Amino acid sequence: GNYINGSPAISRGRTAFGGCDAIVHVVDVVGGKKLREIEAGAYIAASGAMEGNLLYVGHYENELLCVDVEAGKILWKYRDRAFPFMSSPAVTTDRVLVGSRDKRLHCIQRADGKPIWTFQTRGKVESSPVVAGDRVLLCALGAGVSWGSAVVVV
Repeated sequence: GNYINGSPAISRGRTAFGGCDAIVHVVDVVGGKKLREIEAGAYIAASGAMEGNLLYVGHYENELLCVDVEAGKILWKYRDRAFPFMSSPAVTTDRVLVGSRDKRLHCIQRADGKPIWTFQTRGKVESSPVVAGDRVLLCALGAGVSWGSAVVVV
């Protein structure tokens, strides 16, 4: 075994999580039975977010993945620059929002992983964005400020 990072995501009686072994583990919540392991390609450093059968999770080799945990395969990968996704994603009806160590919040289409927009901050975004209506709240690490600063994106 290896270290598990972040919290497990739960949907439809299953939980999915990853860690330093670069594997997405899918487990039955009721019985604890391992349902499958899906190779992620790199160390997973944050919690994922699940909606139905789909898990959205970033990893240390600079990609955000959309994983179909029922089929056991990766549907799409989003990659922008050479910075890891250490933030847990927020999922809306048609978008995935995730922070990165590149000091940006990324907004991605849920259907195909194509970029919609990015928002530049002054620090690494390792916290999880929160969506409230048509606004996004996130916290970015500031230069020399370990507690970060809040940003509202409209």
